[in-house]
Amino acid sequence: MLLTADDMVHEAVRRCAARAGTSVTVYRDLDCLQPNDTEIEVLLVGADLAGAAAEVRLPLAARQVIVVSADAPDCPAFRAAAALRATYLTCRRTDRALLIDQMAAAAAGTVNQR
Repeated sequence: MLLTADDMVHEAVRRCAARAGTSVTVYRDLDCLQPNDTEIEVLLVGADLAGAAAEVRLPLAARQVIVVSADAPDCPAFRAAAALRATYLTCRRTDRALLIDQMAAAAAGTVNQR
């Protein structure tokens, strides 16, 4: 699942998902979200919505949260990632391999398994 209104983040994540052999459900605003009983493997949050997502305390349970920034992350993105207890804060330009690996693990159901 991806939360972002940023078209650049959306397109980059969509390409990574395709390389990982999976798909991603995209929500462009937080108003569309409903509390969900099922656990999400990987929740990707665009830096554009990360602050708002942290403020409303997302009604979603995720095994792993990754904040994705369109460019080099700034201080508010780091604060939002910390508030969301994100595992990673990535930059879509440099961390493509990490995103692909994490989405492939989610598709295989092996996120955070040892």
